[in-house]
Amino acid sequence: MGVKAYAERLLPLAKAIRERWPQITLYACTFWEAEDAKLLERVGETIDLISYHLYDDPNNYATGPANFEAVWTRYRDIIGSSPNRG
Repeated sequence: MGVKAYAERLLPLAKAIRERWPQITLYACTFWEAEDAKLLERVGETIDLISYHLYDDPNNYATGPANFEAVWTRYRDIIGSSPNRG
C-alpha cells in the first residue's frame, strides 16, 4: 500500500474514532522503516503511538537482537523530530 496511501486511509478513520472516543489511544502499525519519518509527518499529530512490526528471517535470530536495537535507536530519532514527540 505504501506510506502515502496508508496515511490517506488512516487519517479520516482516526479522526472519526477520536471524535467518538476522545480519550482512546491510537496506534499506527508500520513496517516501512525507511519511510516512517514521512508517515509521522503525515499522521503524527493524529496518532499517539507507532507500532513497528519486524519480520525477520529465522536464520537471522543470532544477529537479530542487535539489529533490532539499532532499529529502536533510529526510531528514537524519527519520533524525536516528528510532530508528536511525546
